[in-house]
Amino acid sequence: MSKLTFLDVFAGSSALSESCIRADFEPIAHVETDQAACFTIRTRATYHWLKNNGQINKYLDYLNGKISRNDLYSLTPKHIADSVINGVISKEQNTEIFHRIDSLLGNRKLDLLIGGPPCQAYSLVGRSRDKNRMVGDERNYLYIQYAEFLKRYNPQYFLFENVVGLLSAKTPNGNSYLVLMVTLFKSIGYEVEYEVLCANEYGVPQKRKRVILVGKRGKKTGFFPSPEKWTPKDLSIKEVFDDLPKLNSGEGLMRGGEFKDYKGTYLYDSGIRNGKVPVTFHTARPHTEQDKEI
Repeated sequence: MSKLTFLDVFAGSSALSESCIRADFEPIAHVETDQAACFTIRTRATYHWLKNNGQINKYLDYLNGKISRNDLYSLTPKHIADSVINGVISKEQNTEIFHRIDSLLGNRKLDLLIGGPPCQAYSLVGRSRDKNRMVGDERNYLYIQYAEFLKRYNPQYFLFENVVGLLSAKTPNGNSYLVLMVTLFKSIGYEVEYEVLCANEYGVPQKRKRVILVGKRGKKTGFFPSPEKWTPKDLSIKEVFDDLPKLNSGEGLMRGGEFKDYKGTYLYDSGIRNGKVPVTFHTARPHTEQDKEI
């Protein structure tokens, strides 16, 4: 039986994608405007392909500095590289983006669209810092481009996430962006339900809230999932970093470091630690003369 498929737009570093892959969905493509983020996405896509094809040792060679990133990328089929689309989702570029996704999708159907447009336009902090309070910022209207992907691929479901500021963000005319979104999505055939979820209720030591919109094609309601909450007793910032070696100013390695001995369970239960990979990007910046003076 083939896996359910998904498309990730406004992909960022592909965190939403990782959750879908854990749920056994197959990514068709990721669309992201930031080039550095696209390298992260491609590296993760390469990791998953190597893992699924019994070559995880090659990924470990990369983490340990034995092979370069280009060497790592050369180990995967062409469609892995093609699936990472570095482009701007816009009226001007959507045709080209659609063409690339169509070639990757082939005769298959898309089951799920995921993505969260940039949050600055709806964020309370973003509005307070911007001299125009984000009025006229084109990012306010990227949900319209999201709808273009829904119309193009007609998936059974979509998942749209953003900051809680979305609940209060309004146009210069006083219209709610959230109401405009829901109205648009309904007009193209989707019922929409949403809730505010907080990360610390699901195993993350941070009180980070997000608005999660779920859309389903058709008229039925009552479909918003009820994810199981998980609040482990040992959950803390200390626990998250407990297996990382201590560093002095200026110390650390980008690749190939070793974990400390870890006696807890959280890092394994959460899937953060699997005991097979080295420590990477564990560095401490040096103290500058200005730091010392302060």
